[in-house]
Amino acid sequence: MKNKFYNILILSIIFLYYAGCRESVNEAPDIGITIKDPGTIEKINILAPVKDAIFEPGGLIQVRWLSSESLSKIDVFLFRKNMLKQTLISNQDNRGTFDWLIPLDFDNSIHYSIKVVNSSRETNYGQSGSFSIKDSTKIKIKP
Repeated sequence: MKNKFYNILILSIIFLYYAGCRESVNEAPDIGITIKDPGTIEKINILAPVKDAIFEPGGLIQVRWLSSESLSKIDVFLFRKNMLKQTLISNQDNRGTFDWLIPLDFDNSIHYSIKVVNSSRETNYGQSGSFSIKDSTKIKIKP
């Protein structure tokens, strides 16, 4: 009985050793090519405007971003806090830059941000940090 137990134990150890060392038959060999999952989300990196920048109404904001080569059309949105304030451009060719002239009558706020979105896939986007639009000619005096 004891010999039978040891034989089974030894055979089990040998089986587990060889089973763990073998490559799976279904595994493809590594040939140095990475295939991306089509569901992979690629980030759009916003380079400008930078966080805490200050702009004045009538001034120019140069929006700049980096993205994947596969991104062909983009939308650019202006947010105030987490609310959409304005669509700046829609379904335009991706050039990595867009100049926006701030209207003269634009509201003062320190909570603006720019969001650049892939027109064909909304989950692919980038958003700037908060920046300010302040009219320095209008000074508010608190009583």
